[in-house]
Amino acid sequence: MTKKSKKVSSAGKLKSVKKDAKVHLIQAIKINPDFIDAHFELGVLLKNEGDLKEAEKEFKTVVKLDKNNADGYFHLALIADKLKKNKSARDQFEKAVTLKFDNPEIQFKYGLFLRKNNKIEEATEHFSKAIEANQNFDKAYFELAMLLKDPEDYDRAKKNYETSIDINPEFGEASYYLGKLVMTGLQKDNDGTLFSKPEADYAISCFERVLVKDITHSKAYLRLGMIYFNREDYKESKNI
Repeated sequence: MTKKSKKVSSAGKLKSVKKDAKVHLIQAIKINPDFIDAHFELGVLLKNEGDLKEAEKEFKTVVKLDKNNADGYFHLALIADKLKKNKSARDQFEKAVTLKFDNPEIQFKYGLFLRKNNKIEEATEHFSKAIEANQNFDKAYFELAMLLKDPEDYDRAKKNYETSIDINPEFGEASYYLGKLVMTGLQKDNDGTLFSKPEADYAISCFERVLVKDITHSKAYLRLGMIYFNREDYKESKNI
């Protein structure tokens, strides 16, 4: 059997397994219409297939049968977000985080939703809660750092980028944005006065780390070129 035929065979088997899973879940629900686990699993399967309307029906049944099912509300929130039903998504997220306030994934996804809808202060709060629930959540540190754009938050942003990279050294975007931050070094002192304290060498190491992981990262090349140009190191800038 060729590699291509093996792939086709594997894809066919996977499709068959999913089909069988759906058939069995539907049968379980026919036998017991109040079977919460079956409704939930069918909802997940339908959601993964992209059938959001039918998935939504299953998760609505889940929370109807169990009004304290945080995961049901969470999936309803994710579906509502995809369907651009922002008010419904927010309501469902609120129910989910109230019931499972210590769940890092729910807090994180709610933070992403709030950030997307320009609720920056609230998004910051939920990314922070995700970190409280899971102190190794690299993406939560990164997203929190991305929101700390005021120069008075420079140290905090820098620390969060660094923590995300400590947890996941392969996190190229965290290295890029850390480099971008320290390249300018724009900060505020205690009386609110702006000042700039660039860390060019640190920035270079960040951008070089990005390029080790992704040699096609054009923005990292741009930033390195800018640093060397400002140093009047034209030869280095031409060779990067």
